[in-house]
Amino acid sequence: MNNKIFDKKQLEELAKDGCANGRRFSMLVSSEDLTGMVYGEIKVGDAIYIMQYNQPIMVSVVKEIIKDGKSVDMASDCNIKVILDINGEVKKDKFTVLTSIRPDTDEYIQNAFLLGLSYGFYKYNGDMDYLGLLINQISKAKYLLPISLIKANDDNLKEGSVFSIPSLVNPSNKEETVLPIYTDYIELSNYKSEMWQKAKVMLVTFEDAVTFSKKHDRGIVINPFGDAPIMLPEDLLNTIISNMKK
Repeated sequence: MNNKIFDKKQLEELAKDGCANGRRFSMLVSSEDLTGMVYGEIKVGDAIYIMQYNQPIMVSVVKEIIKDGKSVDMASDCNIKVILDINGEVKKDKFTVLTSIRPDTDEYIQNAFLLGLSYGFYKYNGDMDYLGLLINQISKAKYLLPISLIKANDDNLKEGSVFSIPSLVNPSNKEETVLPIYTDYIELSNYKSEMWQKAKVMLVTFEDAVTFSKKHDRGIVINPFGDAPIMLPEDLLNTIISNMKK
């Protein structure tokens, strides 16, 4: 084990420049007409990242926002259509994420594509193309995991480090617990427990998270306090890990 750890102040500082325009928004849309539900506030003139599976990230500007058939200057937390000022065409793709959240860097992860996909979980969870794409992104992502650090030598957790990990009660079965993991600092900051005020944060792979969950929990929940939590029960975790090894 050689997992990097952060404190709260480090993550707060890294998150300050985490979004274009100084505002955080995401949309999961069809590339056919760029219509979907926006989470957060979007304005005409905003810079925007266009994210699709296995495609380079494109950057554009919001040229027009249409809400209820009318052109508006801004919108938040509602269904809209956006028109982009872009050179060339957006590849025709069933699931496209438009977001102000900057792409990941070596220093800081935000999982903007995965977060955008997660907003469609309850709408598209019967769509096998969507589920395949979502699980693919879940399995490849790195996550933030709050921990209570008892013993460590430096800013990386190595063999001999001692720490505890919080669990949450499974809302579907009060006798079981699940391991909470987070796509980014903003999602993690929704965690209001007193433990979080003193916690360190460990950067983990999906496989790390599954290994930790098997010690005490019966599944994993991604972004449990956000707008689009994703519950991954134990049997689904086993299936995902099995497919990753093929």
